[in-house]
Amino acid sequence: MIKPVFKKKLINSLVSFFSIILFTVFSFYIFSIFLAKDILNPVLPGDIIKVSKEAKKLHESLLIADMHADSLLYHDDLTKQSNSGHLDFIRLQEGNVAIQVLAAVTKFPLGANIDSSNAGTDIVGTMAFFSLWPPTTYRDLTMRAIYQAQKMKSYSDSSDGKIIIIKNKSDLKDFLEMKKQDKDIIGVLLCVEGGHALKGDAENLEVLFSSGFRIMSLTHFFDNELGGSMHGEKKQGLSSFGRDIISSMQDMGMIIDLAHASGEMIDDVLDIASVPVIVSHTGVKAIYDNNRNLSDDQIETIAGKGGLIGIGFWDTAMGKCDVTTIARSIRHVCDLVGAEHAGLGSDFDGAVKAPIDASQLSQITQALINEGLTDSDISLVMGTNFIRFLEKNLPD
Repeated sequence: MIKPVFKKKLINSLVSFFSIILFTVFSFYIFSIFLAKDILNPVLPGDIIKVSKEAKKLHESLLIADMHADSLLYHDDLTKQSNSGHLDFIRLQEGNVAIQVLAAVTKFPLGANIDSSNAGTDIVGTMAFFSLWPPTTYRDLTMRAIYQAQKMKSYSDSSDGKIIIIKNKSDLKDFLEMKKQDKDIIGVLLCVEGGHALKGDAENLEVLFSSGFRIMSLTHFFDNELGGSMHGEKKQGLSSFGRDIISSMQDMGMIIDLAHASGEMIDDVLDIASVPVIVSHTGVKAIYDNNRNLSDDQIETIAGKGGLIGIGFWDTAMGKCDVTTIARSIRHVCDLVGAEHAGLGSDFDGAVKAPIDASQLSQITQALINEGLTDSDISLVMGTNFIRFLEKNLPD
C-alpha cells in the first residue's frame, strides 16, 4: 500500500511534470504561430541609405518584380498591415512592387546549413500541426504546397481585385494593363520550393500546376528524388526522375528554378534544357565566397542560355548584410554578363536576416545609382527583366 504522504508527493510530481509538458507545448504553439516570423526573419538595424528625390522619382516609375519570398509559410494574414518579418501586401504596395513570387516551403530540416544537410527532420510538419493547418498537411508534402496555394487564393479573392494570381501570358498581359490604371495592384506568381514536394511521383507535377504553381526549384536544403542540393550530403547531378521532370516542366510551361541546386545539377539541367532558367535567389562568390553562392562560370553559363539571376538580400548571400553589398552583387552580374540577366531575389521571410523589408526597396534603387548603374539598367534589374522573362516563358 502506498503511504498517503508518498502518494501526495507522487501526485504533485506528476502534476508538475505534466504542467511543464503542457507549458512547453503551449509555448511552442505560441512561438510557431505568433513569433516564428519575427524571430526567424529580423530586419537588422544598420546604416540607412538616404534616398534622394531623384531616386524616389525613378523608383516610383519602375515596374518592380521580386523573384522569391517565403511569406506563405507563416500564420499572419498577408493582406493586413504588419511589422512582422519582411513582407505583407501593404508593404509591397509601399515599396512599389508590381510582381511578387511567393514560394511554398514544404519541408525544412532542423539544423539546416549551407554546407551539408539531410532530410531526416521536418520543421514544417511541426509548424503545420501547431499552426492548425489541415491534418492532410501534417505528413503530405504535396498537400502542404496545395494548402499554401489555397491560402494565396483566399488573399486574392478577398482583395477586391488588388491582388492578382498570374498563371499564363494572358493573365500577365491583363495585369500589366490594369497596373497602368491602378498602381496599387500586385501580381503574384506561385513557386514550389523544392521538387521533394512531388514525393517522387511525376503525376504530382500536374497536381501542383493545376493548383496554380508556375515555378519550381528542383531542390531546397537537402538532396531529393530529382538530384542534389548545393547544401545536400551527396550534391549529385540530375537523376533519371529529375530528367523526366525537367522534360515535363518544359512541356507544360513551368519555369525551372536552379536556386539551391548542386553544381552538378546546374550543369546537367543546362545541358538538356531547351528553355531559359532562373536562379530566383542567390549570392555571388565574387562578393562572398561560400557554398550557397554562384561562381562566375555558373553565372556566365546560365546567362548564356538566356537565364536570369535573382540577387538575394540576406546575410549569407552577401557576407555583409546591407543594401550597398546587395547593389554590388547586382553590379557584378551586370558587369559580367549584362544588366539583362540580373534581377531581385530577396528571399524575404526565408528564415533570414535582411537589411530592409519590402516597404524600403527604394534604398536598393538608390544603392544601384550609387554603384553607377544607368536608369535604364536599374529599370531592367528592378523588374523589367523578370517581366520580359515571364512574357516569353509562361504558358499560353
